[in-house]
Amino acid sequence: MELSYNHLPSRDWSLFPLKPTLKKVIEDDSRNPFEIGEIITVKRQTARIVWLQMKFIHTQEEPREAFSRTCIGLGSNIQCLITFDFWADQAEQLIPLWDEVMKSLTLGLYIRDPRTGLAFPD
Repeated sequence: MELSYNHLPSRDWSLFPLKPTLKKVIEDDSRNPFEIGEIITVKRQTARIVWLQMKFIHTQEEPREAFSRTCIGLGSNIQCLITFDFWADQAEQLIPLWDEVMKSLTLGLYIRDPRTGLAFPD
């Protein structure tokens, strides 16, 4: 799993085309996916989040089916990109991990001490 984020300038990002952007990212993927799922929208009070899954054949060593999930999130002037690649035979054990990340994804909330989880301001 990989995560990157950007702090964005303060402005209204509500009209930024998240679904078309995610679709373009997948269309430009060099791994030539042979199966692309529907775009899933995750509802949050302070963020817009979309993700989808694709299936491709990993061919660097020997051909093997793999999944890739890609998420774009936008909220509180934070933009994130999360990608998660895994072998098809690991899907049963790894999909719950992705589900938990999507369930808990929060953007723009400062956690003063991650050991306690108290948000700023407490």
